[in-house]
Amino acid sequence: MSNRLFVVGIVLLLMGVQLRVVKSFELNDKASAYISSKLPKKAAPSTTFVSYDPFGNLGRAKEEPPAIRSVTPPRWLGWSFISIGATLVLTNPCFRR
Repeated sequence: MSNRLFVVGIVLLLMGVQLRVVKSFELNDKASAYISSKLPKKAAPSTTFVSYDPFGNLGRAKEEPPAIRSVTPPRWLGWSFISIGATLVLTNPCFRR
């Protein structure tokens, strides 16, 4: 049991450091599409993509590029992961039998 708590503490500690170092995370296409399908649609300003088509494919509909989403975690989340992880790691010797 104590080894599991130690590993969970190390993982939480490292996740907290990662959340403190990185400002935002950019999701890949698949994750962005999934998040976009689950969140309600906003009334965004309409944008049109105009490009020169030298081959004359004007009748074919253009696909919009997938919107890449960015996730910015709150600053307190990193500190809370660090504090919980450090508590688990430092109190781990108390749980040994």
